[in-house]
Amino acid sequence: MKKRRTILPWLSRVAEDQTTLPNTNKGAGTVQDDALARIACMPPKSTQSGKPISNSYIPYKFPACESLGALSDALIGLRQWDAPEVISEQEILFGEDRSAVLDFILAWRAKAYTDA
Repeated sequence: MKKRRTILPWLSRVAEDQTTLPNTNKGAGTVQDDALARIACMPPKSTQSGKPISNSYIPYKFPACESLGALSDALIGLRQWDAPEVISEQEILFGEDRSAVLDFILAWRAKAYTDA
């Protein structure tokens, strides 16, 4: 049977200062905390709501996924949202050219499939 991986994203808003995650009053750490956890291939210290991870914490490193693109990197805190390459990918995805959007998505999927 072919090996499959599941990705369970934790979506979070990044504050205007591009360093904090202001989801709740408790906070969920910083963008740097999340980026360092991703680089170390370990779960973050807390959930995005700021609560500690208690029942689903894995005690080992998970396989790293190489960069899938500038926008993907920004989503996990590895690039700034105002980086030119991130803005360029946003303009493609949210632009009027439907064929460019489809080409971008298909290329992203192919890269994600081969890298995973």
